[in-house]
Formats: sequence, structure tokens, C-alpha cells
Amino acid sequence: MKLWKKIKTVGALIGAALILIVASNSTIVSSRLEAPTRRNVAYLEPTIVFHYHRADNDYTNWDLWLWEYGKDGVATAFTDEDSYGKYVALPLSTWSNTESVYVIARKTDWSAQTSDLEVVYSNFTLSTDNAYDIYMVDLENTLYVSAEEALADKILSSRFVEVNQVEVVTNYFPSAFIVKENDNPLTSSSGTPVYNATSYSYKTSVTVGDSGFAMDFNNNYAVFVTFHDSGETKSAPVSISGLFDTSYFKENSTYSGSDLGVTYSSTSSIFKVWAPTSSQVILRIYENGTPTSVDAVLGDNNFTPYSMSKGNYGVWSVTVNGDLNGKYYTFFVTNAMFPSGVEAVDPYAKAAGVNGERGMILDFSTTDPTGWEDVNLPDIEPTRAAVYEMHVADLTSDSTWNGHESSRKKYLGLIEEGTTYTQDGMTVTTGFDHIKELGVNVVQILPFFDQSNDEVNVSFNWGYNPKNYDVLEGAYSSDPYDGAVRVNEFKQVVQAYSQAGIRIVMDVVYNHVASVSSSSFNKIVPEYYFRYKEDGSLSNGSGVGNDTASERIMMQRFMVDSTAWWTEEYKIGGFRFDLMGLHDVDTMNAISARVHTIDHHSLIYGEPWKLSTVTAVNTTLATYDNIPQINNVGGFNDAFRDGVKGSVFDKTGVGWVQNGNPSATQITNVKNGLLGVETGGSDDPSQVVNYVDCHDNNTLFDKMSLTTDLNIYDENTILKRVTQAAAMTLTAEGISFFQGGTEFLRTKPKDGGNFDDNSYQSSYEVNDFDWDRKITYHQQYEIFRELVALKTGNSLFQYGTREAIDSHVTYTSASELGIDAPIMKLSYVDDNNQMAIYHIGTTTRVTIDLTGYEVVVDTSGTFAVGERLGSERLLGNTTLILKPISGSSTSSDSTGGGSSSNDDGDNGGLSALDISLAIGGGLIILGGGTALILLLKKKKDF
Repeated sequence: MKLWKKIKTVGALIGAALILIVASNSTIVSSRLEAPTRRNVAYLEPTIVFHYHRADNDYTNWDLWLWEYGKDGVATAFTDEDSYGKYVALPLSTWSNTESVYVIARKTDWSAQTSDLEVVYSNFTLSTDNAYDIYMVDLENTLYVSAEEALADKILSSRFVEVNQVEVVTNYFPSAFIVKENDNPLTSSSGTPVYNATSYSYKTSVTVGDSGFAMDFNNNYAVFVTFHDSGETKSAPVSISGLFDTSYFKENSTYSGSDLGVTYSSTSSIFKVWAPTSSQVILRIYENGTPTSVDAVLGDNNFTPYSMSKGNYGVWSVTVNGDLNGKYYTFFVTNAMFPSGVEAVDPYAKAAGVNGERGMILDFSTTDPTGWEDVNLPDIEPTRAAVYEMHVADLTSDSTWNGHESSRKKYLGLIEEGTTYTQDGMTVTTGFDHIKELGVNVVQILPFFDQSNDEVNVSFNWGYNPKNYDVLEGAYSSDPYDGAVRVNEFKQVVQAYSQAGIRIVMDVVYNHVASVSSSSFNKIVPEYYFRYKEDGSLSNGSGVGNDTASERIMMQRFMVDSTAWWTEEYKIGGFRFDLMGLHDVDTMNAISARVHTIDHHSLIYGEPWKLSTVTAVNTTLATYDNIPQINNVGGFNDAFRDGVKGSVFDKTGVGWVQNGNPSATQITNVKNGLLGVETGGSDDPSQVVNYVDCHDNNTLFDKMSLTTDLNIYDENTILKRVTQAAAMTLTAEGISFFQGGTEFLRTKPKDGGNFDDNSYQSSYEVNDFDWDRKITYHQQYEIFRELVALKTGNSLFQYGTREAIDSHVTYTSASELGIDAPIMKLSYVDDNNQMAIYHIGTTTRVTIDLTGYEVVVDTSGTFAVGERLGSERLLGNTTLILKPISGSSTSSDSTGGGSSSNDDGDNGGLSALDISLAIGGGLIILGGGTALILLLKKKKDF
């Protein structure tokens, strides 16, 4: 006898009733809950009461995550309990949105969670005690209006998993099944229900039809389940989501055409949407792009409906006559998940109204700025790239930027010329002029596709919350209500940067969406575009609640079509893939092939991290160890990053630059990066993105401040360490990348003297470019300019193949130099182009014979550019870039070995025998036996 236990017990909860039913050869333990007793209090204002029931009665470390549209989420603990479970009551005035709020039930460490669920107030009834009661159960992704509904017999899911097999999941033990095709019963036979103690549900496999039966995608299917306990029968549509990865679905219901979305002409427009699981699709045409929920005055909810027809491969279409340019549209779809229908923005929409709530029909030829057809992007090989990362708003949000106020934090602010900042008699360029002056040839901009943000009442956000992938974000436009304005303004940005010899790389986030429940993907084809675990919960390798399924054909095609669109229409010069390791190798290869057909020099790279995600079988992910399998796509070299400055996951962890005794692993990882190799990854320099800081984690200046003991070192050590780390990045073979503002030692201070290491939702003040720092740290800025010029202008640092690097670059270790100190030497010989670089880490002074060489760059500022050297005592945390004196017979490989001094003191080499004090720009040397030394250190509060 097999014992079946219904685990939905409630222990000592008030009102619980335990019923034992014996049927056939199975013993079934089942429980039913009475409705919770009503509250004894009426709320003073309209209130939402979130009720949560767990079958195991264990609420330890469970809470709710609540947020309103476009705002940050807040962890919310339960405060009370009743016979149903735990609950918390919150006044509607908690949120500014008067129509809805979003909720997730979760473990506080995010190890388990529901999907994100939208609570639309109008779907619930305000009770006599002034409350909207919302009922949730375990990890079910449904909001119920009553306890009775929440705990009633339910079919939790039903889907085809084979062409003749339906998988049915119920909350209580089932006893009989019938599957109908277009209301006609099919022969059905069911297996034994299998209980899942994690999801508190029963899974049953039902075989349908006669021998040789195969479901037809053009027909509708429903399952009818009779429950053992109550004897009641419930029904639900049968989804085809279980067939998504089968060859049967791929051959019959995936579309290879390139015309999804709207195809506009002045006489008619054709609308197509891929919705193979929908039973009805209606096109809605709006005159206005603003819903009244966004703006009651400017908005208008009137629309004209057009029925769409279903064709082959699940594509619905309709042609509307007339010139629709400037009008807006959505689709209203009906499917198993939304049996009453739901409105969705076209995933292929190319323009949109405010907040991205309605797609826009647009004649893009009318958006081109004058001279757009003459815009030709500069040809930049990957290994010649000096990539500068920035956010649209950061460049202009600080008060030290003196451009037009109307352009502050906007697209047009990115290209405003003639802005400066003056302080203490010094004037420096800011904004766009600064970028041009710096000399970078690639600018990567944090996400500027349409995001799940409030575009009218704008607050700072990095932008990793995708909404409409093929639409520009409206918050940066001078007019977010008119979708055409942002298109024209951003094209002006691309045009101006191209004229300055700079490509724009777009930061794209195809790996997740801001909200699955509100995603057009999930509304139009539920469950297809996302990865799910065995228990039915969403995969969460992204850390934000969902992972898209790039391995599925239509998601892959969407990504390919999307990147091709940005490349063709906006002349985007490349793509940075957020969490690229969640995408599969085949998709990345398909994107690379398509984009490089359009633009041979497009620069494509991404984050190749290994993350915990659920994929279809035989899926190879685009992680760093698999990058060699991807053509013309690079990955960030985090081994180099952590090797140079220390782990980003340990604020006080040190790297080669700060560590007087670096580990063998740190030395190897830094050496590999300098030679265009990612440890454990690609050794093709065109695939290696060397960097030491980006928008994530602490800025380079803040990291060095956290890891430099000012009781031992002075602030100048921090400055030297920052510029040295930058020098290693910009002279490394491969692609060089750094965060905007690092060139003037950007900082992100927080209250209490700390630094912000995750400023995605922090204030503009934390994230902006403080242009006064360009004056304060002007010497360091000038060194950065010299380093950028080397990267972009000297072929020694641009080798594109492993063979070229191995032939022309030689690495020499400290031991090979005969120096007992953290030193690396690189020698470059390419006909008459020769250089030598010494990276001297945290150490006392070292003496090296540099006779026959002159200075190209000295990151410590000790030697002037062009200064001729001899036997020199060099400071710690110095990178010295040298070239042979013209006419000298000395080769790069002959630069001397040397010795480390026996001086005691810090890495600035301060000692009783040799002290250097920088005073007013002059250098005073004090030497020869002193009895007493007064060491003055410049200190700064952080």
C-alpha cells in the first residue's frame, strides 16, 4: 500500500479541520481551512491586506517584496496572523500609484519566490471595514479574492509535454481526468499522482487520444479534473508550454520571417505578432500615446479595434489602410494564462509613447537629422579600443556642468559643446568637450532602451530594468510624450560622436525583464521566453527574479533582430551584453554574424560570468571558458580586474597594486591580462576586455582609498595606485575599458564617510561627474590622456592576434630582473617601434639602470615626458613607460635589471637616507645621515 499524505496541514491554526479519507488502495490525508475570522477593527483609510498561507505553517524568513511601477522595492514583514496564515495591512496611501502595486512572496534570501504579481485594485472589492483583501498561497502565482477561492480545489497548471501527453498539477488529490479537444472528449488514461512536498502539489501524467494521436496547434484543449476529497470537477485550458523545446513545436509554430511588428507605409500598415498559444488577438489603434492612468489631462484611452487573423506558424496579422504615422497601438490577446484577455505592447515595437505603455507607428525617415545619411562610423579594430563607460545623466547632472538646463540629464546634454568649469584660476572642459579632449574612441552608455521607469517624474536608475527592448528610453528625451522626439535626439548623439571619431556601444540587457507579469513576452506567449525550474518557479540566475531563454528559437531571433535594428537604424557601434553568461553560445554567434554583416567593425562583448540558471538540454552558455567558441565577441577579464586591485566582493581585499607581496595567482592573472589573455578563458586579444573598474562596485579611487592605510601612507599613494592600475589597463593587449570619471579619480561618497558600491538607485549627487575633481586631480587627468593616446595611437598596444603578441612582446618577472620586489617588465619590439614598461608595485625604492631611454609616461609624476634617464631610484606604485633615445643603440630588451633598496618606510621610498618631498611642484631631496626626520603627510577626510 502506498501512503499519500496531503501535507497542507495547518497545525494549531484556529478553524482547521483535518479529514481522513480512504479510497481504493491509497490513504489520503487532506486538509481544509475555514474562512478566517473577520477583523474586529475597521481601517481608517482604504487599506490592502496581504494574506499569506503556507501549507507547512512555517513562515520563518518569509516576507513580501512590494513596489509600485517604476519605483524601488521594499521588504515588508508580516505583522499579524489569523486562521488563514500571516498577514500585513498597508494603507493605499503607502504608494503614489492609485491603480496598482506589485508583490512577491519570497524567502528573505531570495532562495524561493513567486513571480512578480500585479495587484490591480479594481479587480478586488473594498470591504465594509475599508480593506482590499488579497490572498496568496505558497508559491502559487495567482492572487485570490477570498480564502475560500485560495484554498479551493484548483488545477495549478496543465500543459502538453508530448504531443499525446498532458501533465496536470493540482493542489489536492485528483481522482479522474477528461481531456477535450474543441469541446469533444478524447480518450484519456492517467498515471498515479505524484506528490511534491516542496510545492505542496500533485503531478499527474494523462495520455490522450488513440494510438498515433498528435495535438493540433490550431485546436483548443481543456482538461477536466475531479477531486477525490470534494468530488467536485474543475476545468482549465491545456497549455502547449511543455512542447516549446520539442521539434514538433519548432517545426510547426516558430516563425522565421523578419516582418514581426508593424511594417509602415504612407498608404497602409501591416501588423504581425507571433502568438501561437493565443485564441484571439485584437489590434488597438490609439490617437494618443498616453494612458489616462499616467496623465488624466493629457491622456486618452479611446481606441479603434481591429481583429487579427491567425496564419501559419502562430503568426497573427492584420492590414490597416491609411497613413498611421504618429498613431499608437497595442495588442489585446486571449490565451490560457489570460482567458479574459490582456493588453500588451508589441515586443517588436520600435517607438513608444510615455512610459512605454503603447507602441508607436512611426515613419523613421522623418526622424533623421540633417546629414544623417553621411554618418559613417570610424573603423576601430577591437584591440585599438579605449572604451569609456558612462550613464546618460552622469555627464551633465552635477552643478559644475554649465550647459543649457534643458539639456541636463538628457540625450542632447551628451553632445552640448562649449561647457567649462573654472576654479582657482584654472578652467577645464566638461561634458562632451571633455570626452573629445580625453581622446577615447569608444563610449559605452549604460542602458538607454525603454525601461520600466516613470519617464515624467524621473529619478536616477542605471537602467537594468528592461521594458521595450527596441524603443529608446523616454526619460532622457526633451519630450517623453512624443515617441518621435527621442529618436531624432539620439540620432544627433550618434552623429556628433561619429564626427568626433567615437563609436557608441549600447549596454543591452536581454537576460531578464523588469517584471515577468507585466512583460509583453509573457502576456503574448506565456512561459515561452523564460526559464523555469522543475517546480515551476522562475529561474533566477540574473538575481532579479527571472532569466530569459535565449536558447529558444524565437527569443534568439528576437535578440538577433533587435541588435540588427539598433545597428541599422541608429548606427550603434557595438553592444555590451549584461550577464552574457546567461545567454547561449549559439545565440551569441547568431547575433555576431548578423551584426557584423551590417557593420564589420561592430564591437561586441559582455559579462561572461558563470551563474546558476536552468536551460534546455545541450545548451552551452557564453561563459568565459566558452568564449573561444564565439566568433568576434569578447568578455570582461575579471581575473585581471581582481588581480590588479583586489576582489570586488571584498572591499578591503588588495591586489597586485596594493600588495607588497602579491600571490602567485595575482601575478599570473595580471601578467595574462597584460598579454591579452583571460585566465581560464580566451587567449585571443580581440576577445579579452581588460578593466579594473566599471559602474558596478566601488570606483577605482574608492577601492584604493579603502585599501590604503593612511596611518602608513599619504594620500598621494592613493593617487599613484589609481593611475598605475589605469596604466596597466590601458597598456594591456586586448580591449581596454574604464569607468567614466576615473580619469579625474571619480568617487561615490555616502553619508557616514563610506563609499557607495552599488549606486544603481542612488541619487544623482552620488552618481554624477564632479567636474571640480578634474581641476583637483589635473595631473592625474593628464597622465590618463597620455595613456589613452598610447592605447589608441600606438600599434605596440593593439596587436590583434596571439601570434603577434608572442612575437613582439616579452614579459620579464622580478626574479628574472634580479629584483626582490613586485615588479613586472614588458618589452615591445616591432621594427623601429620599441618601448619598455616597468610596473613597480608596493615596495620601497628600487634602483634600475635605464641609460639610453627617455620617458613617455611616468604615472608617479617624478620624471617629465622626454626626460632622459640613467641609473634611477624609482618610487613604489610607479608605472614607467620608456622608449629608446633617438639614435641610441639601446634596445628595449637591454633595459637593466636592478636592485631593491634596503630602505625602511612606505612604498613612496621615504627613509632616513633618501627622502623626497613634493612641495609646490618642486622636488627637494634630503639626504645623508640625519639624526631626526620629520615626515609630513597630507591627510584627507573621506
